[in-house]
Amino acid sequence: MERLVLRYGSLLQALNTLEKALELTKLQLDQDILQGLRDSEIQRFEYCVDEFWKYLKFYLEYYFEYEYVLASPRLTLRECFQRQLISAEELETCLNMVDDRNSTSHGYRFIIAEKIRESIPPYLAVMRCVVDRIKPKEK
Repeated sequence: MERLVLRYGSLLQALNTLEKALELTKLQLDQDILQGLRDSEIQRFEYCVDEFWKYLKFYLEYYFEYEYVLASPRLTLRECFQRQLISAEELETCLNMVDDRNSTSHGYRFIIAEKIRESIPPYLAVMRCVVDRIKPKEK
């Protein structure tokens, strides 16, 4: 349980930092500063996706005594859907989110990064919704 609670706290902290980065990029700033903030958004997004799926993995292992190794975000998300922890719509959004996260980490291209940046607010909203619904609780 302690590991799950720590994961949950780490995920909440990551989501908060991403939210702050999104707020900062709305300000009217120098283009160089704004570009640095946008790069920070992408990095924070990558980190949040990683924390999100790993939290879900720990949740499945703890509450459902899941015996198989969930070695990827896709397997974890599909198992969450099977266990009715996330909806079909959330699953689709999360799978797209994982694809976007992977495309940013395998090479940075400005055009791709800008497209993904536009998707970050809806991704953040889904992660927040799921996290608010799936909190650590005593067995």
